[in-house]
Parts: sequence; C-alpha cells; structure tokens
Amino acid sequence: MAQPVSIAIGFHHRHDFTLWRLLLNALQVVLQRL
Repeated sequence: MAQPVSIAIGFHHRHDFTLWRLLLNALQVVLQRL
C-alpha cells in the first residue's frame, strides 16, 4: 500500500500543479462567461 501512495504523491507534486493551473484557468473562463 505504501508504494502506490508514494508514487501518487510524487506524481501529484510533479504533474498535478500544471493540471491544476489549467483547470483553474478553465474555471475562470467559465465563470466569466456565466
């Protein structure tokens, strides 16, 4: 169990930051259109 968790944490630190930025930008565009 510990190994997949550490891999997920490492993946989160490496790639999820840019994914979160893209998601936040998309949310801002949607909110502006609403």
